[in-house]
Amino acid sequence: MACEELADAASREILGPDIYLCWLDKHRELFRSFDESFINFRDFDNFYNLFFSVKRLAYYLDNEEESEKAYQEYLLLTPGDEDKLLIWLTTYERLGEQLVIFNFPTSPVSKESDMAYYSFDGIRISAFEFSNIIRFKKIFDGIYWEMVKKYTTFNYVEPKRFNEKNEEIHSYDSLTFHLKRRGII
Repeated sequence: MACEELADAASREILGPDIYLCWLDKHRELFRSFDESFINFRDFDNFYNLFFSVKRLAYYLDNEEESEKAYQEYLLLTPGDEDKLLIWLTTYERLGEQLVIFNFPTSPVSKESDMAYYSFDGIRISAFEFSNIIRFKKIFDGIYWEMVKKYTTFNYVEPKRFNEKNEEIHSYDSLTFHLKRRGII
């Protein structure tokens, strides 16, 4: 019934947060009430997968404002000024980490009048509310990993020396870590 409720709304339009956030709130207790023993039931699987997918996407809404700020600051950078670019990258490194598994819309925009959307079991969710995240992530990911590669302080063997208890193992792919290690910041 919960899946049909969202599917019914989605049959009329691409859903915005006003609809899917209310749906998540309404069905949160139902989602929590099931345990893993129900996973083999088809209806449970459908509901669980849909709820989880929509919930995971909604989680990123909190990053939209900071992504807009980061994007606007990026636009103010002088092309070729690597020092300022490194400051921008390290300032927004945590945001980039939070968005590392953020997915781009299922449907890319093909015309100016088209709206990109995410699709879960035929339910389309507007990507408009994630536009700043998408812009930020495309820029950040496109530059960040190249700079990590450029400024790495490890040879190809060194990360293997760390054991799981060593906190540095989590830092070897951090630009901030390498820039500090080099004395640049």
